[in-house]
Amino acid sequence: RSANLTKPWNERITGPLKKNASLAESQVLESIVAWGKEAGMTGMSINKPDRIEKEKDFSKITFRATAKSNAKQLASFMYHIQTSTIPVRITDLTVTSPKEVDDLTVSMGISTIFLPPEQDNKPGGTVGAKVSNQ
Repeated sequence: RSANLTKPWNERITGPLKKNASLAESQVLESIVAWGKEAGMTGMSINKPDRIEKEKDFSKITFRATAKSNAKQLASFMYHIQTSTIPVRITDLTVTSPKEVDDLTVSMGISTIFLPPEQDNKPGGTVGAKVSNQ
């Protein structure tokens, strides 16, 4: 069983893990749009993050996405995220329906991680990178 999990785990860690915020952002935005279209969701709107968070040895970006969907389409979209080879996850999910039919409005947080910039440990240099919301 361990051998079956090693290859997918290594692909997740070494292959798609990006080394800067811009590459990670592009990768996730393209994936969200593709998964939404493939699932049949409509009116997809994605808000880009306004900040980057530090999480252990990684940096994390969280996007806000909304779309119109039915239960089957939402399940398909979530399956794409669950089986993705890129580091992505749903952080929160809100599903509302104006009436008792399968006409849903979905709002969710979708996050990814990336490697932080290399630290500069030279004398007189700065250590790490500073992220500002300005």
